[in-house]
Amino acid sequence: MKLEITRIQRQILHNQNLILSKLDPDLEQEYLNNAEIFERGIEGEYFSALNVYPDDQTITYEACTQTIDILNMFRVIENALYELDDDQKQTLDLRTLTFSGFDMNEASHYQYMMFMIEKEGKWDELRGKSLNSHTASSVPRYLELYRRFRDVVPTGGVKYQPTYEDLLQIAPKTI
Repeated sequence: MKLEITRIQRQILHNQNLILSKLDPDLEQEYLNNAEIFERGIEGEYFSALNVYPDDQTITYEACTQTIDILNMFRVIENALYELDDDQKQTLDLRTLTFSGFDMNEASHYQYMMFMIEKEGKWDELRGKSLNSHTASSVPRYLELYRRFRDVVPTGGVKYQPTYEDLLQIAPKTI
């Protein structure tokens, strides 16, 4: 999807970003880069510079609920793992049980997760971590794990912490 901005609108956005660069020293370089994007008319960077996404990339209700379910599941799993001893952990596929983020290129889940962390203050334990998984397979993999999680932990972890035996059913270590 192409975003069309007139020459006058580009000049206004250019000037706005120059002003913002002076007002916020922490983001000065980002604003200066945005100003240059609008000055030069680099259409491919408009969405990024405006911090908006094309209409065909809206974050659906389904993507939101999936993201919440996945993040809640990993929070519950992480809390359960904390209670295990090293011998128990060695029998589990810890890579599968560890959240590695969503693919930034598959924008819906990633953008919603970042919104919830940065703007809504949810999942503080993820703040400051690298959350770009760099793999489009993360969502299907997480949804499969969530299906197994729900089969073993009927309440989805609400008022119930999975046991070692539960985790072993969800993600046994394979040789």
